[in-house]
Amino acid sequence: MPMLLGLHLFKTLHEAAKEGDLRAVESRLRKGAAVDGVDAKGCAALYYAARYGRWEVAALLLNEGADPDLATPRGDTPLFQAAQEGHAAVVKMLLAAGAKATAHNVKGSTPFLVSVYRGHRPIAKLLIEHGVPVDEEDNHGRTALFAAIEKGHLDLVRELIELGAKVNHATHEGVTPLMMAIRAEDPQVVKLLIERGAEVNAVTSAGMSPLLLAAMEGRFESAQLLVKSGANLKQRYNHNMLPWQLAQAKGHHHLALVLKEAIEGGPAQRKAAH
Repeated sequence: MPMLLGLHLFKTLHEAAKEGDLRAVESRLRKGAAVDGVDAKGCAALYYAARYGRWEVAALLLNEGADPDLATPRGDTPLFQAAQEGHAAVVKMLLAAGAKATAHNVKGSTPFLVSVYRGHRPIAKLLIEHGVPVDEEDNHGRTALFAAIEKGHLDLVRELIELGAKVNHATHEGVTPLMMAIRAEDPQVVKLLIERGAEVNAVTSAGMSPLLLAAMEGRFESAQLLVKSGANLKQRYNHNMLPWQLAQAKGHHHLALVLKEAIEGGPAQRKAAH
């Protein structure tokens, strides 16, 4: 047992920070370890404290002058890691220490975007309150609304819209939140977006509209909502197939029939004409 008492002396600063060993962190700093020194992975001690939610260690490191914005080679800052892992106390601490809330990593993600993607609602709210734009974009032009839709976080979708998120924001390729909801097989979000003013006839740079996408993916309920909301039944995919033809080609025969009948006025209207 006596031999175990001094084990903290053999830990590196980064190991101690990762494990939340406050005594070992203090010991390494007293012995001259650089507070912002990085390990072989390019990560500083504060990065590990933030990633693993070691708030006491993070507080000590910040008090010793650790840079709250020191990023890894991938561009991940301590704040990004804390936001990603859901450590609200560390997020608050880093923001109070002046951490840049809008820093992008090499993939274009930010603390806010990753917090929404992971469903960490309290952290997303903290970052918004700290001035992060609700329509902050990644490298592809996607906003937090896209992330919330992709992961099925309906409460966050509603909250982001209430906070002013643009329902017709388009990515660099012209993809809209409505298209994301269709692809994510979430008719509830499709309905919500349409009610909030989503453009049902938006077209991507590849010539894809919401209805064409629903036809291609076989999203029956979403297609019905789009048709009722005035989606263009004659929009052609790459100047070729109509929505019903695209559904037919993809094997969605019932949807194809419904879309074809919608163009022709529907069974009831055809009977009335005769």
